[in-house]
Amino acid sequence: MGWWDSIRQAAGRSLSAAEGLAGKSTKFFQTRPKAALIYLAVCAALLILCVTAIMMSVWGNTRTGSGQDLSEAFSPRAVPPEEFFLPDEPDFLPETIPERERRESWTTDDVQPFWQNPLDEGTLVYTELMSKGIDDLMERVP
Repeated sequence: MGWWDSIRQAAGRSLSAAEGLAGKSTKFFQTRPKAALIYLAVCAALLILCVTAIMMSVWGNTRTGSGQDLSEAFSPRAVPPEEFFLPDEPDFLPETIPERERRESWTTDDVQPFWQNPLDEGTLVYTELMSKGIDDLMERVP
């Protein structure tokens, strides 16, 4: 048994399927010569296009000055840190100027517009509500 037979036995069905496909493709190209020529022409055109693209990318801009001008225009440059960070704030606060003089003591006439007697008739309702809430709370506590 030769080496080819051992490979054929190991490969099994996949090798026979590949042989069948190869036989079908050769039969296709033998029966349709125009399709074979079109296929070969397309493959050759793609190969030429790929080779041309590789050659242009390798040798394209190295001999001309425009490639160097572009590389200089887009070369990395150092950016000063002032452009990234806000300037430091001052360590002192400006002096405040009061609109009026601060009083040392208040008289009853000064306090009168802000004072409300809790025993007046308007506030008696709130006093009753508060005492009722406190009584309910105290009754629930064990």
